[in-house]
Amino acid sequence: MPLGSVHFLHGFLGQSTDWDGLIPPGIPSLCYDFFTPEAEQDAIPLGLESLAGWINQKARSAPGPRILLGYSLGGRVALHALLQAPEVWEGAVLVSAHPGLRSPDDRDLRLKSDQAWARKFETESWDPLIHEWNAQAVFKGGRHPLLRPEADFSRKNLARSLEQSSLGRQEDLRERLKGLQLPVLWVCGELDVKFRGLAEGMAALNPRFCVETVLGAGHRVPWDQPQVFKGLLDRALF
Repeated sequence: MPLGSVHFLHGFLGQSTDWDGLIPPGIPSLCYDFFTPEAEQDAIPLGLESLAGWINQKARSAPGPRILLGYSLGGRVALHALLQAPEVWEGAVLVSAHPGLRSPDDRDLRLKSDQAWARKFETESWDPLIHEWNAQAVFKGGRHPLLRPEADFSRKNLARSLEQSSLGRQEDLRERLKGLQLPVLWVCGELDVKFRGLAEGMAALNPRFCVETVLGAGHRVPWDQPQVFKGLLDRALF
């Protein structure tokens, strides 16, 4: 069956150009932007459900069969899109994606943390803030330093995303994902112990889910091991 289109969703502090050089030749792709100044002007919705609905609406007019690929925040948006409208998609590739915190207390703590980050992105000096963001434990062990020019981003949209798409606002999707009748490849980095565990748990949840662990990669799998990731996509999509 010929592939119609692959839809790429970046993570927090991501941009559509992050996928440059990672998409194998011959893959028809659409790469979305959520945090550019233009995205702010276009009033792109940034809550998990509303952004997922926006993606599904865009995808319906794209050639099928369609594959959804999301990294980190983009992976969480992708999960909501798949559950909202499974008929739109042929399958998905999810990289370093979280199915949701189980505990209400954990969700509350995470929301408070993300709200504090939102205030930082509204008010603090850019370069020290990016350094602080990169220093988080989730990115330990990775090879790829995230260097981001301030001019490429809407601080308003970054802060809105932290508030509205926080993991603290996401329900635990595991029960709903048990019944998802789509193939999903969960990609994780060998060095990202937390998300390896999450991915392995998802593979045990649904027989249509499988896991690919990329050696020598942390949370930012595609950029830690770009050639490996590109080859993985080539195998997964053709």
